[in-house]
Amino acid sequence: LGPPPPRPLARPPPPPLPVLSQLARTRRRVPLPTGGQWMPPPRSGSRQGACKTQGGNDGSYDEVWDVSEQGCMSRCEQRAECVAIEYAVFAGRREKATRCELHKEHVTHLLPLQNHACLIRPS
Repeated sequence: LGPPPPRPLARPPPPPLPVLSQLARTRRRVPLPTGGQWMPPPRSGSRQGACKTQGGNDGSYDEVWDVSEQGCMSRCEQRAECVAIEYAVFAGRREKATRCELHKEHVTHLLPLQNHACLIRPS
C-alpha cells in the first residue's frame, strides 16, 4: 500500500464573462451599429458599476431580464425616455441571469460594483 490518492481540488471558477471582463479592462467607447457612442457617466473613469443619479439615488428605470448587453442598448434606443442603461450579470454555480435597467433620469455617476456596467446613451 502506498499513500492515498490525492483528493480532487475544488472546481476552478468559471472564466470571466466576456462582456463585463472586457468592460473592466478598457475605458474605450463601446461602438454601436448606429454610429453613436455609449459612454460611461461623466467623471467616472470607468464603466464598471451601478448607475446613480444626483444624491446617489437609483433613479427611475424599467427592468428587463435575460437579454444581452446589445439587446439592452437596443431596447433603450427604442424608448425616447431612456437616457442610460445598467447591465448586470448574476452568475451562480449552474445558472446565469442578466438584468437590464433602462434609466429614465439623468445619470450623474456610478457606484463601483463588480459585474455591473453603466453606460450613457448617445444623444
